[in-house]
Amino acid sequence: MKFIHFFLFLAITLAVPVTSLFGQNKEKTYKAWIKTMQPTTKYKGLFVANRNDEVELKDLTKPTKMPTLVIPKSTIESFKTRRKGAIGRGALIGAATGLLGGIVWGLATGTDDIEARFGDTTSSRAFIGGTFYSVLGAGIGAGVGAIKVKIPLK
Repeated sequence: MKFIHFFLFLAITLAVPVTSLFGQNKEKTYKAWIKTMQPTTKYKGLFVANRNDEVELKDLTKPTKMPTLVIPKSTIESFKTRRKGAIGRGALIGAATGLLGGIVWGLATGTDDIEARFGDTTSSRAFIGGTFYSVLGAGIGAGVGAIKVKIPLK
């Protein structure tokens, strides 16, 4: 039994660095929302470059008409950005954290009595806690991932 625990510990310890090796050369993409000084002009797209006096975006709303936009910094009122896929990543991390926390809570508070009701046994509390807290964690993680960061350009 100790061999199985040691093997699982070793596999988990070595699996984390190996998984982080994949995708290291991948370029990070950011979604950007730009509001200009003109009252009705807003742009949404993928952030391409930040030069000395202009910002370049790949437009997502009308890609056939003008695929890249170059906006002077002097006309920008607000610039908000968020990493692409941040909502899904936050939901996944929150769900995993909630699942683990709920299972630990259920195992710690349940009883192993044979005559216990359904909600009082260790396994049922671990299942209920894991389900509830994974849904709660996914919601909180998605909410945190949806936050747009406002960046001052001046």
